[in-house]
Amino acid sequence: MPTDDVINRTFKELFSSNVRFEIPFFQRGYAWEKRQWDQLFSDIDEQIINELSEDGDFDQHEHFFGPIVVLEKFNSDPQLKRFLVIDGQQRITTVYLLLALISEQLEKKSSMSDDAERYIQQLEKFLKNDVSDKSDDYKKLKVYSSKGDRLPLYLILFSNNPVSPFLAADQQLYIPLH
Repeated sequence: MPTDDVINRTFKELFSSNVRFEIPFFQRGYAWEKRQWDQLFSDIDEQIINELSEDGDFDQHEHFFGPIVVLEKFNSDPQLKRFLVIDGQQRITTVYLLLALISEQLEKKSSMSDDAERYIQQLEKFLKNDVSDKSDDYKKLKVYSSKGDRLPLYLILFSNNPVSPFLAADQQLYIPLH
């Protein structure tokens, strides 16, 4: 691959537009556990939070999370830019989940801060695609697994079942029989 095709981007840049990062079927499912999450939180605390507490200038601090290698997919949907995730799906999914959890916690505690609603709205732009296709709510997801992991992720972000041609199959995978 020519070096002029390599572009460094922040997570803010990755998630700020209508985009779908598709995890292909040949990739393993999401597998990070407590150990990997603890390491991520430790890195964030040591390398970002500590530096922020010293000078408070968020825009001046960067942390390298490791590479995420994607290949742009050509598609006929003008509302959504699509990328196939070749490497880094655990990192991109984890950061996406972390942003969703932060948004959820802000929502729960929004009465404690006048700024909470503004932060929630900013996070929504990173979490949810603004698409008008009513036939498949999964297009709202910015990180999308072809293995069916999409239903639990969708439920975390939206708290209701999606309208989707994939819903029945996903429910068979993730809703236990009684």
